[in-house]
Amino acid sequence: FIVMYSAYEIGYLFNDIVTIKFEQNPTIRIVKKYINIIPKHLENLLTIRLLIIVAGCYWLCQFTFNINVLVITLLLLMLVYSAHNYYRNRVNIATMFLLVLLKNFFLAIPFIAVEKFIEIVFVITITIAAVRTYEFAAKSRFNLNIKIKNIDSFRIQYYTVLSIVFATLAAYAVLDWSYFVLAFLFLVYRLGTYVVLKYINLRELM
Repeated sequence: FIVMYSAYEIGYLFNDIVTIKFEQNPTIRIVKKYINIIPKHLENLLTIRLLIIVAGCYWLCQFTFNINVLVITLLLLMLVYSAHNYYRNRVNIATMFLLVLLKNFFLAIPFIAVEKFIEIVFVITITIAAVRTYEFAAKSRFNLNIKIKNIDSFRIQYYTVLSIVFATLAAYAVLDWSYFVLAFLFLVYRLGTYVVLKYINLRELM
């Protein structure tokens, strides 16, 4: 997790310090008082994060037999994130999908056998990457005529349908019941989030 987010932070640093110099309307996330300080220490900030990545990968070598796949996935993640920051058009929809997929796949690699990789990619795609990418594509700047009135309701509907589909396929022995359990857990989580947010909103109105 720390290794992955160190790679992400390298992308953030490049985006917030280097890439914005070539953009007409850059997205600036750095607090104003640090905007002139951080560029002066960019080399040190990058070095620290690269050391964390190298040390983290070395440490993971002691516990996982998938270290080569782990490193390749991390490099791909950094490459895709750079592309995601560089482009400001519909290409971002594809890069968003790959970012979500690679990020979650990276976290799963140390705990799964090589023969399960394709199955894990499929699970991540269906349960996380697809829905997150669709939500991202609904942003007005893409002009795709995709409308989501309420993102929480949309997620509940998505995982409800997914749970029904997986349950049906499991009943006919097409898929294992674990697929249904996973989709159902996502549904419970989204329902719980929706209820909590509704409760908080009601309390604020009272």
